[in-house]
Amino acid sequence: MVLSIGQVQQELAEIKKNVVKSSQDLEALYDQYIFSLTESVQRQLILAIYQLCTQVYPEEFVALSLTQRQDLQQSIRKLGQEMSSLLAQKPTAEDLSQEQTDLDLIADMLKNLPLGRSVNKDQDPELDENSQNSLEEQEEEGTEEQELASSEEQDPTTAIVIQTDQEISVENLAELNLEKLQSLSIQTKNVDKITEIDLSNPRHLILWHKKMESKIRKVLSDISCKVNKHLQDFEVLPKRLPAKVLEIAIKAGENGSGKNRSFSFPNIFNIVIETDKRSKGKEASSLPKNAIEVSLLKLRLSEIEFADTRLSSQRSKIRMLLKKIRGLEQVFQEKNHEYAKAEADAAWRSSWYED
Repeated sequence: MVLSIGQVQQELAEIKKNVVKSSQDLEALYDQYIFSLTESVQRQLILAIYQLCTQVYPEEFVALSLTQRQDLQQSIRKLGQEMSSLLAQKPTAEDLSQEQTDLDLIADMLKNLPLGRSVNKDQDPELDENSQNSLEEQEEEGTEEQELASSEEQDPTTAIVIQTDQEISVENLAELNLEKLQSLSIQTKNVDKITEIDLSNPRHLILWHKKMESKIRKVLSDISCKVNKHLQDFEVLPKRLPAKVLEIAIKAGENGSGKNRSFSFPNIFNIVIETDKRSKGKEASSLPKNAIEVSLLKLRLSEIEFADTRLSSQRSKIRMLLKKIRGLEQVFQEKNHEYAKAEADAAWRSSWYED
C-alpha cells in the first residue's frame, strides 16, 4: 500500500525535527568532550615527555644545558597551546564533502582488491555488510587502524625494518600522502558537493561526526610528530634517524608498543629499527645489521581516554547518541523512498486516462 504524499511528508518532518535535536545534543557533547580532552592531553603530554627525558633518555637530557632544558620545556608548552586551538576547530561543509569522497574512495578500493587478498590470514577475505558495520563500530570506539604505503622509486639497496608487536618491513621509503592512494582508484562515486551542513539530514550529521573524529586523531598524530622532532633537535632522541622513518614508525605502530623495552609508559611507543646496507651483487644474509632501539611520543586516544574517567563517560554518551542517529538515518532513507513511491503513484494517476 502506497501512503499519500501528505502522510509521508508529515513523517519526514517529524524525523527531521528529531535529527535537528540530536545535532544540537551532539555538538554540545563534543564541546564538553573537546574541553576535557584538551586539558587531559596537555597533562598527559607533559607527563609523557617527563618520562622520556627522565626515565628513558636521562643521560641525553642531563647533557643539555639549563637554557636548553628550559627552551625544550617551553617549546612543548607552546605545542600544547597550539593543539588546544586545533582541537577546537569544527568541520565545515567542505570537510563533509571531502569525508564523503574519501569514504567512496575506500569503498571502491575495497571492491577492486584482488580475490583472496586479505588483511589478516585468519579473516574472511570478503568484506560483507556485517564486516562493514563492525568496522564502523570499531571506529566509533577509537580502535580503528590506518595503513598507508607508497611505491615511489628510491635506492633499492636500502631496506628498513620497523619492529613492533608485529614486524613490519618498510621498503622503498617515499612520500607518504593520500594522493598516492587516490591515484590507484580510477573511478570514484560522483556525489553532490555539500555546500551547507543540513542539520536535519542524519547523513550530514554522521559525516560531521566522522570528520570530527578523524581531525582529533590527526591533531594528536601531528603533535606527536612535532614533539619527536623537537626532541631530536635537542638531541634527546637520536638525531641521525630521518624524520620520515619516525613518522612511518608511528603510523605503523598505531595499536602496538615495542616488545624489547623492559618498561611501558602511557603514550610512549617503543620500536626497534634495523637498517640493512646492502651492496649490489651480495647476499643480504652475509651483511651485518645495525639495530637502533628508540622510544617515541605517540599520543593515543584510547590511552588518553582510559586515564580520564570524564572522557570515558563523555565518549559513552557520544556513542549512544550516534547509535540513535544511525537509526534515524535508516528510517530517514526508508521514508524518502516511500515519498518517491508516493510521488510516482500520484504522477501515474495524473497522467492515466481510460480509452
